[in-house]
Amino acid sequence: MLRILVIIGCVLWIAPTAPRGATLLCGPGWTYPTIRSALETAQPGDTVRVFGSGPYQLDDYDFPNGVCLFHAGGASCLIQAGETRHLRLRNCSDPRTIIRGFAFADGHAPGEQGCGGSILIEGAFGGLLRDCSFVACCAGAHGGAVAIQGGGGAWSGEIVGCRFVDCRAGLAAGAGNGGALYVQLSDADDPFLLRDCTFSGNRAGVAGGRGGALCSVGALSGMIDGCLFEGNCAYATPEMQCHGGAAALVAKDLSIARCRFERNRIEQLSPLGICYGGGLYVAGLEGGDPMVTHCRFEENQITPLKRPDWQNGGGLFLRDFRGYVEYDTLIANRAGRGGGIYQWSPSAGAVPLRFRFNRFLHNRATTDTSYGGHGGGLVTDHQTFTIEQCIFEADSADGYGGGFYGFCPGAQSILDCDFRDCRAGYAGGAIASALLFRRIAGCTIEDCHADSIGGAIAICNQAVTDAALTIEQTRIRGCTAGDVAAEQGSGGGIYFRLANAADSLRFLTLSDCRAYRGGALDIEGGLSTLHNCTIAGNQAVHGAGIRIADACELRGQDAPAPPEEPGADQDPSAAGSIEQTIIAFNLGGEGLRCRIDEPRIACTDIFGNQGGDWTGELAALLGIEGNICADPLFCPAEAGAFPIASSSPCAPFAPPNAACDLIGAWSVGCDPARAIEAHRGAPRLRIVGLGPTPFLQSTGIRFRLPHPSAATRTTLAVHDLRGRRIRRISLAGLPAGWHTALWDGRDGLGRRVPSGAYFWQLRQGERRVALRTLLIH
Repeated sequence: MLRILVIIGCVLWIAPTAPRGATLLCGPGWTYPTIRSALETAQPGDTVRVFGSGPYQLDDYDFPNGVCLFHAGGASCLIQAGETRHLRLRNCSDPRTIIRGFAFADGHAPGEQGCGGSILIEGAFGGLLRDCSFVACCAGAHGGAVAIQGGGGAWSGEIVGCRFVDCRAGLAAGAGNGGALYVQLSDADDPFLLRDCTFSGNRAGVAGGRGGALCSVGALSGMIDGCLFEGNCAYATPEMQCHGGAAALVAKDLSIARCRFERNRIEQLSPLGICYGGGLYVAGLEGGDPMVTHCRFEENQITPLKRPDWQNGGGLFLRDFRGYVEYDTLIANRAGRGGGIYQWSPSAGAVPLRFRFNRFLHNRATTDTSYGGHGGGLVTDHQTFTIEQCIFEADSADGYGGGFYGFCPGAQSILDCDFRDCRAGYAGGAIASALLFRRIAGCTIEDCHADSIGGAIAICNQAVTDAALTIEQTRIRGCTAGDVAAEQGSGGGIYFRLANAADSLRFLTLSDCRAYRGGALDIEGGLSTLHNCTIAGNQAVHGAGIRIADACELRGQDAPAPPEEPGADQDPSAAGSIEQTIIAFNLGGEGLRCRIDEPRIACTDIFGNQGGDWTGELAALLGIEGNICADPLFCPAEAGAFPIASSSPCAPFAPPNAACDLIGAWSVGCDPARAIEAHRGAPRLRIVGLGPTPFLQSTGIRFRLPHPSAATRTTLAVHDLRGRRIRRISLAGLPAGWHTALWDGRDGLGRRVPSGAYFWQLRQGERRVALRTLLIH
């Protein structure tokens, strides 16, 4: 009996403190007239339901753990503060801690160390901030609206659907981090989730700042998804490096997905300010695998002053980043170096970084001084990387690399990329490298220009390393270097300085390119191995097809010497070879101008060049080792295509070349349906996702058709995981090239399909490519 009474007594003693799950009604005419009075009564598990639009006042109030504060009306409920912040959340680890549907205005955390102008979250947090807005809040140091200082417990909180407008971190004379939101978590493995939020017009610092809208200190894991960052700004001074006009993040396993960064900037307050990431700055953490995917960067910039090497990454800056950058679109971003993206990894070693399926459009690397910027679209600096299936269009740089510039001792590759209408003020209209590449393959480069060297590609100082370069299966057309009328410009297609015999150029097509020296290809300081190339219809005064020039002195990466006039002696030890190559119908000078003693030229056809074919010292090589001077009999084909007729002397083992295999980059056959496919580096059937994915309403892709042959049926369809066709999209009448298609999540009868994974499938004849997307309701 005594035991029963003790148990009953314990139950009665515990019951009053147990979660009640009650709803407390707050507002004029309700039980609790103010939010503070309701919160002071609430217990864990209770919901405080607020009616009316306010305003209510909270001054640095300690929010109770496990309580849900919910606004019941349609519009947000306004909460104002006096001379301090609104709320402080200490160790609110209960996931029932929720604040939803409120507008916080004019919160203020003064002082040089002030954090969280509206809300300060300290310690563990497992709750939710949802559908709140923060307007004109400010902090003396960090987090103009919200500051998170995690520690002493796990973090699993979420911030969803919130708006941060005109908030500011850093007061009159101080530096500030995170104009709207500041995050510092003690454990890099705690998942941080920021979803569907908007950051607009926020500022970090007056005398220097990091993250105009968002800044993290320490590493983040988790996801930043579907957020919009627009018109945010961070300020740069000589005393402080400035990171991220919109956001500055330290990332471990952080996915930044489906975000938009528009018109953010870093404002330089001094010519000596050092700036990184006009839109987004991300520093990777060793052992992590961060990702930037399906994001859009548009019109972000670092304001140009005197030092372009201190203004890096107009759209995105990556430091020690070891993950993936894929399916991103970068449009009209601007910086001194890396108008779209700048990547720097001084300690990354051999850890690879992959850029895949990205689009770089109208980005610019520029400065207001004569010391030009580099890498209009992308700069990589000291890291192993792969750039795969990316598009560079109308990007420009005042210095090197209108599309891409690299200074990377390591294994670097550019694969299956397209460059069009890119421009460089000095070298490499599409691609420039100051040190080393390993491989460029499967690319198409058209209508690019450099004011001095390498209308499409400029490779300098390649021989300073032992690694060999391969450029293969690539088409270069309509590119120019310099001004022929002004007698300047070298390498209308490719300029190559300090090459070595181990470098290999294979299955290249260079056509309609123009320069003063080397219409298609200009090589100084040594000859690489040219194998199965087609060089036709180019123009130059010296070497209308190829010019192999004199040895040149090794110079620094930023100021390669202008090409010297032909005529000096060449070091014979630098000789390479030219094999199974067609040099035909080039205008102006001779087809091949060569100053290397005793080069090996074999199974090569030099024919129909305006300035002569086998001229000078080359005349002795005609008729030996399979060298010929005969019409290659190109088939009628679209511009830039050079398949050869079956009767061509360049066909495999055809008379008079019974000992030579195929000469040139194109195989035999004049069938229009197969003409493009005949080139080993011809454009292939491709899909690039535009996103978003996952998507709610609609998603899109960008796809390329190699040719519009009537004999080859082309179809685009959406399939489910079982392979059943859900929707067919008509491609009737589409020409060759890039196109865009959208899907609204409906089947062929107009019905919404269930949530789940689906596949785009593009099919042309026997070839097909597919891309996965995810629909959610």
